[in-house]
Amino acid sequence: MQLPTLPDCSRTTQVSPYTQVGGVSNGHDGAAMMELQSHNLYSVRSWAMLQSALVATVAKADCNSSHPVVLTLADRIQTSAVTLASQGSVQTLSPGAIVVPSSQVDWVHHGNTVYYLLPSASGQVSIFNGNSSGDWGSIGVTERNQTVLRFSLKLNLTLPVTNAELGYVVLPAVSLADAADAVKAFQAELQLTLSATAGTATYGHGHLALATMLSGGVAALNSSFTLVCSDTCMLVLEQTGNSTWSLAVSSTRPRVTVTLPSHVSCASNGSEEATQGRTEAGVVVVLPDGDFQGQTVMLKCIASTN
Repeated sequence: MQLPTLPDCSRTTQVSPYTQVGGVSNGHDGAAMMELQSHNLYSVRSWAMLQSALVATVAKADCNSSHPVVLTLADRIQTSAVTLASQGSVQTLSPGAIVVPSSQVDWVHHGNTVYYLLPSASGQVSIFNGNSSGDWGSIGVTERNQTVLRFSLKLNLTLPVTNAELGYVVLPAVSLADAADAVKAFQAELQLTLSATAGTATYGHGHLALATMLSGGVAALNSSFTLVCSDTCMLVLEQTGNSTWSLAVSSTRPRVTVTLPSHVSCASNGSEEATQGRTEAGVVVVLPDGDFQGQTVMLKCIASTN
């Protein structure tokens, strides 16, 4: 939420009342989740961090305030020209600020990086490139006033915000010449399901599937692999063979039960204590506690051939 006053660290003591925050990784891909509440704005943020893309989502967004609600896709030092693709037309933007309805923005390119909104996003997209002056409170630099070349890309959500779901995708290492094809290809590859009511996000991309679950639930990670998590959890499932998978599990809870398809069994990839075997309820995954709370547990899964 964009408040009318600048933040003041000497007076900012508010802490979110929620403790649901964490991430999971299999060593090269990962997911993270946060439950947030501040100044009448509530949301569940989730990120899928793939080797080829960042997918950021917002679920259960709700705000009963008249203040602007802004989702920032980028706010950084400008290193190249900024290009906007709008309704099939591509143009290099002159220095300054423009505002475009989100429905008219195909993608934005800057610094060999492409940004685009997911279709559920609704509002006004503001794009700025050029000189920006101020201090840390207004342009995110040091406490002294200075002028920097700045690029910012933000979505001003349509008010009121009620149980909304939205998000965006960042594709790095993409040239301007390849931007349109890269966006089209990733849109075709990405399988994304958001639940505005449950705070669950599942991401599928090739042989990889990721899920974040605020309060547990069902994640159909691909056509043959559906998991049920008993509580807050984050998962990364990677197919490693015709009938084998690696499963990374993390949670803010000391243990979660992961219910697998009946023909699939999983075993710990490291600690013998990581699972307590399979019961009718599923595989009970014991997670690190204390100083190691939130660390990922890796499992090897195999499908029965019977």
